[in-house]
Amino acid sequence: NFGQSSGPVAPFPVSRLAARSNTLVRPLLFHYIRTRGELEAMAGETFAALEAGVVRATIGLRLPLRRAGEAHTALESRATSGAIVLVP
Repeated sequence: NFGQSSGPVAPFPVSRLAARSNTLVRPLLFHYIRTRGELEAMAGETFAALEAGVVRATIGLRLPLRRAGEAHTALESRATSGAIVLVP
């Protein structure tokens, strides 16, 4: 997940996590990628893994480009899971 698609996380007392020895981590992409070169290298590795079948993308909805409005509605209402692909 990149960003806060469902809005900001409501504050809560972190001490509540101690009851079950739970932990909280919120990594940010910008802590791992500092330069455009690093971004391009990581993107290249990601696409290579996709092409090799090491990582598989889940396509939740595939629509023709002319129905892009429906794709936005589905995304905004959280009615899908996986990627939404618009086909020209």
